[in-house]
Amino acid sequence: MTSENNKAIVKDLIEANTLASIDELCAPDFIGHLPGFPAPTDRKTFVDFASMLYSAFPDLHHIVEVQLAEDDMVSSVVKVTGTHQGTFQGIPATGKKIVFYDLIVARFKDGKAVELWAQLDVLNLLQQLGVNPF
Repeated sequence: MTSENNKAIVKDLIEANTLASIDELCAPDFIGHLPGFPAPTDRKTFVDFASMLYSAFPDLHHIVEVQLAEDDMVSSVVKVTGTHQGTFQGIPATGKKIVFYDLIVARFKDGKAVELWAQLDVLNLLQQLGVNPF
């Protein structure tokens, strides 16, 4: 697949805003590198992490704002919005609207992500929820 094909796959699946699309994006032997996880995760753990986010923010919405691709790698800057309606990292629902950015780099093989690095602006997210981690 071409870089442009891989970009389109990432954009379509991220912006579908469903757990099914995340699961569809990942190859069976997927490896995820996630914030707060000391070691790489497998596909199930990655989907469980996303499920936790959708549980805490049921209206979670992703928009890909920037994408760069070369060979089998796609980098995306994703604007994430939602409303805190469930427990997130031990923080009870606040009802607050949130906006943060997620940086995602994915390596592809045969149209599926085989490895993914995600980094989100956790400090900004916590501050929007009224938590001062310092």
